[in-house]
Amino acid sequence: MKSFVIRWLATSVGVLVASVLVSDIHLGGILGAPLAGLLLALFDLVLRPWLLAISMPLVVRTLGFFYLVLNVLLLKAVGWIVGAIVPGFAIAGIAGAVWGALWIGLVSFGLTLWLNPGQGGIRIVRRRQEPMEGGSSQIKAVKGRVIEP
Repeated sequence: MKSFVIRWLATSVGVLVASVLVSDIHLGGILGAPLAGLLLALFDLVLRPWLLAISMPLVVRTLGFFYLVLNVLLLKAVGWIVGAIVPGFAIAGIAGAVWGALWIGLVSFGLTLWLNPGQGGIRIVRRRQEPMEGGSSQIKAVKGRVIEP
């Protein structure tokens, strides 16, 4: 729950920053950024894994560019939903959605790492192997996650 609240807060700040930097994003009131942040965080939690799984061949083929397309589509969907609830909230045009998705992604990524430093990332784990017969123990470098049988 704590990580979701941090993601919601970071995404809301990202929407605020994007509305300041991108002229095509209009919040329409005080509820615009928190509501858009909540919906984006929920979409990240529920829809994005499914959309990425379905579109993985396109993401790989375009060297990750299609991931930006997914972010733009999700941002436009959030703009349409929040625009129906908060009068004046709008994301005008595809260019505004592209720049908005970039800024929201950068700001929310940075804030999430800053507010929740233990989450995400890759750790290198070193562990000691059991001694072999007649030999000494060795240290083995392990990359990624270690799955014990």
